[in-house]
Amino acid sequence: MANFSVAAYRPHIPGTAPLLGVLEYGAHRISTQIENRKLELFAVVMVERGRGRLHTASSGSQVVTAPAIFWLWPGMAHSYGPDDGTDWDEQWALFEGRIANDVLASALIEPRQPLLQLHELGEMQRLFALLRVEMGDDTHLARASAGARMQRIALTAAQQSLIERRERAEHPIAPAIETLRKRAFETVDLTRFAAEFGMSPATLRRKFIAATGVPPKAFQLRLRLDRAKEMLAISNAGIEAIAHQTGFEDAFYFSRVFAQREGMSPSSFRSTNRRG
Repeated sequence: MANFSVAAYRPHIPGTAPLLGVLEYGAHRISTQIENRKLELFAVVMVERGRGRLHTASSGSQVVTAPAIFWLWPGMAHSYGPDDGTDWDEQWALFEGRIANDVLASALIEPRQPLLQLHELGEMQRLFALLRVEMGDDTHLARASAGARMQRIALTAAQQSLIERRERAEHPIAPAIETLRKRAFETVDLTRFAAEFGMSPATLRRKFIAATGVPPKAFQLRLRLDRAKEMLAISNAGIEAIAHQTGFEDAFYFSRVFAQREGMSPSSFRSTNRRG
């Protein structure tokens, strides 16, 4: 999503009580937390990129890792947003209606568990894109279509969450994380690595992000740099030796990546953090 905000608003028609009506839609990149807010309407928030937290009185505090979707009920105090120093991309909608509670209940979505992990982000993005189009047309047909779209979003989210839970049970990610931790300093082919655990590379990546907050390659890089920092601080090994021992191709590449991630060269880190 580009770094901009999109919003569409549709006024409530006095004297009407729609079965299911969508009144607001938005798409934003946010970097701040919403704190202890209450809404008069139902809300849905789809997080497309990023990681943060959601807290409600009914569900407590939960980690939100994209792709995910969560639901808020009228009068429910809630706080949410990306982790400190980061941002996330979200699309959201506010809705009302006589059957709003029934729609969520039929999809097994309830206040105690408002957060659902998505299995296929592209499908949900398509539904939200159609909702955005319908919000731009204030005709009776478009209003009815948007209400039906919201029902489809709820049912699809529930179906995807069920698939995700089944995959997680059938293919737990913990063994893969532990194995990659042991092989952190080796060259790892992710396609072959994923196959070892009965997954596709895409599934491995999605499960890694859900469990650790980063993809497999970033997880491996983090382990390599952590080990390199430890060696820089406690050993007399040269930069080239440390680079090779932590899985980097050469000292130049190691130094460049280290400086990008740590904000200083390996030599400067050693001078600042030398122990013993």
